Amino acid sequence: MIRPSRRSDRSTDSDEALRPANPAGRVPCALAAISVLIGLTLSPGCVTETAKPSAPGGKPEQLTGIDECGLKMHDLSSYMLEYYAVNHRLPATLEELRPLVDVDKELPLVCPVSHKPYLYRPDGMVAEGEQRKLIVIDAEPSHNGQRWAIVTLPREGKTPLGLWVVLLKESAVQQFHAP
Repeated sequence: MIRPSRRSDRSTDSDEALRPANPAGRVPCALAAISVLIGLTLSPGCVTETAKPSAPGGKPEQLTGIDECGLKMHDLSSYMLEYYAVNHRLPATLEELRPLVDVDKELPLVCPVSHKPYLYRPDGMVAEGEQRKLIVIDAEPSHNGQRWAIVTLPREGKTPLGLWVVLLKESAVQQFHAP
């Protein structure tokens, strides 16, 4: 038979209620916490380098491990999805996205490598045998002969709009044309 505990028999002092029965039991917990902190401090984790300015008047060095243009395309696709959620269509121009951008940010319309504006076709470009439609693309293959782009798939029924940021080889880009 299980008996209910008698709280009245126990001390009600809050310090005693929180104190472990075995004070030595605190040592393994403290060692475990210290081990975790040391491990987090010594492990490399996710390290991202930012662009570093080069000589005066020169271009900044490329980012290591990430491409700033790809990040800008992701930001742009987020604004496009937000616009679509409100208006149920893609904007006629990328400038229509400006009201969605926070005041402390800029609307990413220019490739940081080529310094040329992104090309935009709200109706998309198509390629033979390709299901994806290309809607935003770098003006030039400035990323090791490749271009960052935003693509979508044809929607069926009430399927929500999906946008993907991809890095395409120039040979693949040349296959796309106006519908």
